Amino acid sequence: MDGGTIQKLKENIASLVSRYEMLQAGNAEMSEKIVRYESRIAEQDKLIKELNEKLDNLQLTLAFGGTLPEKTEAKRKIQHLMKEIDKCISMLND
Repeated sequence: MDGGTIQKLKENIASLVSRYEMLQAGNAEMSEKIVRYESRIAEQDKLIKELNEKLDNLQLTLAFGGTLPEKTEAKRKIQHLMKEIDKCISMLND
């Protein structure tokens, strides 16, 4: 092999090593993002569960009576909770 070929091989090896290191750094960053998103999903799942329980309670309250203003307030709260649940579902789908 002549000097030009060896130099070309050295350059190719250096380029490959550089690309490998960049990919490793990108992989580490993506792994960190995955951990953060999994944590966020767990938090959102917990919130959805809590909101669904509140919704069930409000629906029972509404179904078993109360005055008209109480029913109106319960309905407003249910609508608010439904919007919160929809936001959570939307965030999970992102």
